[in-house]
Amino acid sequence: MLTDRRSRSRRLVGSLLIAATALTLASCAGDDGTTLGESADIVIDNMGFTPDEATIKVGQEVVFSVLNKDTREHTFTLPFIFTDLDNFIDEPIAPGERIEVKIKATEVPRDGFYSFYSKNHQDEGYQGRIEVTE
Repeated sequence: MLTDRRSRSRRLVGSLLIAATALTLASCAGDDGTTLGESADIVIDNMGFTPDEATIKVGQEVVFSVLNKDTREHTFTLPFIFTDLDNFIDEPIAPGERIEVKIKATEVPRDGFYSFYSKNHQDEGYQGRIEVTE
């Protein structure tokens, strides 16, 4: 009898912890589940970019930390000028290397987003997009 109560109590506590974690994650997430503050992590592996979609607001500055966990060299290429930089972003990333790229959207693009990709592997699905909102 005592063992049954303990077992039920453990299940209840476990369920409450799972529910609290889900609520916390939901309250932090953006519309697409990707939360971006002042920084954001992107991982490149043998399947592509993770996450492959992100949302930022006009005027928001975000530092993307891009880690290449794949065995091949990749690039983080953002061909359209929408930052306060003078040219587009095209950074090589060796296997195991991490780079940081600062991005600040100055306006909402015509399509609502900008694409990024690995220029030598884009046709293999190594691509993503950054949605810019007001």
